Amino acid sequence: MRELAALVALVFATSLFAQQSPVDATAVATTYRTIASLDLAGQKAMFATLAPEMKGAIWRYQLATYDAAHPELTVEQHRVMADSIFLIASGLYEDVYPDGRYALRAEIDALAAATRAAFSAPVAAALFGHLGIPEAGAPAPSPYSGAYTYDCTCNVSYDFCSFGTGSSYCTKFPRCNQSSWGCGWAFAQDCTGTCS
Repeated sequence: MRELAALVALVFATSLFAQQSPVDATAVATTYRTIASLDLAGQKAMFATLAPEMKGAIWRYQLATYDAAHPELTVEQHRVMADSIFLIASGLYEDVYPDGRYALRAEIDALAAATRAAFSAPVAAALFGHLGIPEAGAPAPSPYSGAYTYDCTCNVSYDFCSFGTGSSYCTKFPRCNQSSWGCGWAFAQDCTGTCS
């Protein structure tokens, strides 16, 4: 019964992706592939320039594509995917305060915690820490563009540094310029540290 409920939730959330995306599906796929080919710094820079509708469409595309390609996911994993698609489809990137903080902060934090509980750290990082899902055995994109920066690159509470970066954790030292978005779960959490 729980499996059926999770499947119904996923189908509903996936249909929201199709219904609520005012952007062309071809444009979403093309933009997604372009962003996925960049390193993490490049992804975040390009992502910041997108319209809120495209930001949401790109994350929904990644999650729906991954979910459809992995029928072996558990009921809880399907539920996290469906809840994530639903939250993003509800206008996550459109619901931002003037200072950049998200109005849905509590929901984002709860879903980030559910993601970390349902998936292994590498899978959670692959799904929500950057755009583009690496093939099995393929190296993950580096979060660094090669240029030294003092800007924060990760969220201390929900970091994905251990995935494909050679780093083991997100730390507040050395100090970095914090921002109210662009790190953590689906780039929707504060950037508060650097990978080390």
